[in-house]
Amino acid sequence: MTEATSVTGNGNAAGGVIHDLGYRGYDGVRLGRGAVFRALYSSSLRSAFGLGRGGKAKIIPFLAVGIMALPAMITVVVLTTLGEAIGDQADIIQYRQYAFAFQPVILGFLAVQAAELICRDLRFNVLPLYFSRPIKRTDYPLAKLLAMATALFIVISTPLIVQYVGAVFTTEDGLDGIWTETERVAPILVSAVVHGLVLGALGLAIASFTPRRPYAIGGIAAWYVVTNVLTGILFGVLASQTENGEPDAEWPALLTPFGMLNGFQNAALGVEPAPTEAGSYAPLFIGVTIVFFAACVAILMWRYRRVGR
Repeated sequence: MTEATSVTGNGNAAGGVIHDLGYRGYDGVRLGRGAVFRALYSSSLRSAFGLGRGGKAKIIPFLAVGIMALPAMITVVVLTTLGEAIGDQADIIQYRQYAFAFQPVILGFLAVQAAELICRDLRFNVLPLYFSRPIKRTDYPLAKLLAMATALFIVISTPLIVQYVGAVFTTEDGLDGIWTETERVAPILVSAVVHGLVLGALGLAIASFTPRRPYAIGGIAAWYVVTNVLTGILFGVLASQTENGEPDAEWPALLTPFGMLNGFQNAALGVEPAPTEAGSYAPLFIGVTIVFFAACVAILMWRYRRVGR
């Protein structure tokens, strides 16, 4: 039961009514900036995989994971049943080849989920609500970037882990075989972290320029298509200048995100080329990758200093 009092400025009864609803102030521990950042990161990561949302939101992320994992599962089956008979040919696809071979799948996941993480808040203008909490303007894009990078790492590393576990359980060399397999997969897992950070920064930077998801998805896809076309043209020009019809340099791969990251994988982590061999351009691949990532993060930070005011 609530109490109601009707008063006017001079104390006489009037139409205005004040209801006492019994609300009490909060006297407990107030969580600060770190808790808000962790909550934003975890909710964004869940959203990237459609968790807590309808079934349609889960189709693309789990389809991407399934497509990536399928060749690894086939490899494990082949290793289990025919590994001794076919020997080294049992590896249908090498660890180092996954990210480059399945770049359309990774790109599709990146485009759709980057748009999901960014555009909804921009479209409905809820950023002032986030920034009214005890966080800085840089915390929001950084939490989104870490969530997107983590989601990409999960997608890229899933087939690596599946194939690694299968190889470990089918090895006939005991601990030596396990250690050999671990040495093979470890640098590729590091490369998966780099892929997640760089591609996540690129996707979010592009998506942050529009509140419309179709435009964000189209912008990310357009970047991929245009850079690959330019790279193909440059490789064709270089190949036309050699006697054997093969380009004598790999530097045009720097124009595409996956080519750049593949060259970085070869140059910085000592991974065999698949297919980009950095060669004498190794420092260039490493430097351009770092600068490109820093530029994407800087653009993302700049955007969130301007929006939501």
